[in-house]
Amino acid sequence: MKSLRILELEHNKFTDISPLKELIYLEALDIRDNQVENLDILLELPNLKVVFYEAQNKEQEEVLKKLIDKGCTVVETKDSFYSFLDKMGIETVELYSTDNI
Repeated sequence: MKSLRILELEHNKFTDISPLKELIYLEALDIRDNQVENLDILLELPNLKVVFYEAQNKEQEEVLKKLIDKGCTVVETKDSFYSFLDKMGIETVELYSTDNI
């Protein structure tokens, strides 16, 4: 699991994302519609290229600005996560599909 590159956690009730700091290969993360309290964890992820999240306060705005300064793309719109990754050339793998049911 530590080699995970893409993670979509949109529309959950996460407040603590500290377990993500173990995901050093993580490139793309969607944590929209969560109430994250420790967004600064993302600054510890060396390979992070894309984050989907809208700041909830000034502290989070500062963290997102630092991510941008490090070269990470921060998306605060309702764009499709996977369509955006495709545009950026980040390869995705579908692990589960309802087509198989």
